[in-house]
Amino acid sequence: MAAAAAAAGTGALVFSSPFSPVRLRRLETSWRPIRLSAVSSTETPNTIKTTTTSRENGRPRSEKTGKEETERRVIDYSNPEPEPEPEPRKRLKDFFQECHELIRSDGGGPPRWFSPLECGSRDPKSPLLLFLPGIDGTGLGLITHHHKLGKIFDMWCLHIPLKDRTSYMGLLKLVEETVRSANYTSPNRPIYLFGESLGGCIALDVAARNPDIDLVLILANPATSFSRSQLPPLIPLLEVMPDHLLPTLKHTLTSLIGEPLKLAVDNFLKGLPLPQTDAQFSEDIVALPTYLSVLTDVLPRETLLWKLHMLKSASSSSNSHLHAVKAQSLILCSGRDQLLPSQEEGQRLYKALPKCEIRRFEESGHFLFLDDNIDLVTVLKGASFYRRGKYFDYVSDFIPPTPSEFGKILESCR
Repeated sequence: MAAAAAAAGTGALVFSSPFSPVRLRRLETSWRPIRLSAVSSTETPNTIKTTTTSRENGRPRSEKTGKEETERRVIDYSNPEPEPEPEPRKRLKDFFQECHELIRSDGGGPPRWFSPLECGSRDPKSPLLLFLPGIDGTGLGLITHHHKLGKIFDMWCLHIPLKDRTSYMGLLKLVEETVRSANYTSPNRPIYLFGESLGGCIALDVAARNPDIDLVLILANPATSFSRSQLPPLIPLLEVMPDHLLPTLKHTLTSLIGEPLKLAVDNFLKGLPLPQTDAQFSEDIVALPTYLSVLTDVLPRETLLWKLHMLKSASSSSNSHLHAVKAQSLILCSGRDQLLPSQEEGQRLYKALPKCEIRRFEESGHFLFLDDNIDLVTVLKGASFYRRGKYFDYVSDFIPPTPSEFGKILESCR
């Protein structure tokens, strides 16, 4: 096996081929705040070590009996209190900070899987979740959902290094090998493919090529509509654009992350206490120049041009195989996507895929997963799309609503 080391001080990774990620191990890296545990497509979800609890069903045994026990179990949902969270939910700012750290520490190499450390509290019977990133390729697109998704999924994220030039078919084979390996080990568990933009095309192609594997597709603004978007004209423009005009790309690239100014304003208007709201709003506004700088680092001209060509190939391939997709699918489409006609495409896919449901988010931009107002776990529960076996079980797969979720439902029905 050939050794491929990351940047000095970030630890060594061992690869047998460009499409064989490292063996399961905990990485001791200098990346801050990104702490990753690398996983291999040849390893199985069951080999990941997680912290277990000696409590029964996650709750301590009670010694109370009779009326006292009954009264203790009564929960007043009419006036729910916010549930305590072990750590605050990460936000857009954290995405850019960790992207910056990842780029600075990235030693190159082939695409590989990593598992965020926040996702270590899962149940041993949790299904596997593979996150397939969009055009940014960082694998951090679910960062605001890591903590909650990590409780119900065994979560792996695909990272495509900045200078990597793996073809679309190469990425497709990597994901397909991982899916087949996981299915061989746990054939009775579903495998979730969370695909965003480019990742949505990969997920559809994997499903089309493996109709006998139990896959669940969660597709956010998939790039199957690339040919009908505003992106194709950028390809010849980037090929001839002089270097002195490249700074103008920053204004074009702002739409790729879902309009950061809009997200900042949304945070300001979402009803937080005034001191907290003012602090978050000021923080987001001050950070906007940094957002643009990091985005330019993530997608320099050569990388952006490569990704646009890849989107063209991905869209053509996945559209030609839609008829072979038999997997259960959930389409998440944004109403304010500045890059792709996601609303129209969501409706088209809904009609083309046999086991498909659709959810629309009218106020969200292209990068739907980075929107603070969206909770993916709540979306999955509401659509009954979370299951641990071949079929949805209304008892064993039931996830109780949190007090805040119940409060929102109750408020809407008052």
